[in-house]
Amino acid sequence: MISSFFKDIKPGRQFVGLLLMLVVGLIVSSGILLLSGISGHEAEHTTAAILLQGFSQIIMFMIPATLFAIFFYGNPANYLCIGKNKLTSGSWLRALCAIGIMLLCVPFADLLSQWNDAWHLPSRFASVENAIRHTGDMSKKLVETFLSQTDALSLALNLLIIAAVPACCEELFFRGCIQQVLHRWLRNPHWAIILTALVFSLMHGELFALIPRFFMGVVLGYLFYSSGALVVSIAAHFANNATTVILYYLYNTGHLAWHPENLPSLPLWAIMLTLAGATIMFCYTIPRKENTR
Repeated sequence: MISSFFKDIKPGRQFVGLLLMLVVGLIVSSGILLLSGISGHEAEHTTAAILLQGFSQIIMFMIPATLFAIFFYGNPANYLCIGKNKLTSGSWLRALCAIGIMLLCVPFADLLSQWNDAWHLPSRFASVENAIRHTGDMSKKLVETFLSQTDALSLALNLLIIAAVPACCEELFFRGCIQQVLHRWLRNPHWAIILTALVFSLMHGELFALIPRFFMGVVLGYLFYSSGALVVSIAAHFANNATTVILYYLYNTGHLAWHPENLPSLPLWAIMLTLAGATIMFCYTIPRKENTR
């Protein structure tokens, strides 16, 4: 068995190996996107561009996560917490609750987003800040191009490729692999969750959206750790992505008056109330029995 060759490798070295797999996946997926010649901004190529984006997620995150689980642990389904023993009725119920928790966290994440976006680098780094913001704006425009279609088939495709595929692939890699390796290495679940959330946020490459993504990463990390089932964090991640897809669809079809990038402002007390509701819901629905001691 392949895993027998790697079984004595310590978690620290496993973590380094996982990062190397990520780098290889990133290089391969970037190369495919460049060689495809499809920019994603051309309307006639939108569907192909969306499919390529989904394919790149699989190469960059799902394949490295699966190979890592095979090499070091021998059984990907069990190690990644997606085996039959993890897909119980209790896990699916927790997954539904996780969707509610994530949606309740959105107002606070939006508040963090506004605060983070107001950051500015020192004046001597103005050119760097402009470049970072320009890159972020280009990414937003690309997403808006993907989400600009108004037919039902495009909505279904966006929910699959932009919401479901990233949710599955990223959770397999970040929570399923990185968080578990860091937990074994550091022997502290909280530090593992925090560091994984930081890597998760940094990987998205947007300095002025770092904090809200870090917050969401922490939420996803605790959902996975407390439930012990990856389907729970996948469901929450999907809910967050799908909300954006659906809001854009409603906006582009004229059913929504405000732009999805500019959520209606809630008073601070209402935001804190939704965050408290998410916390209470988490405490009473997500933890396994062994985590409630």
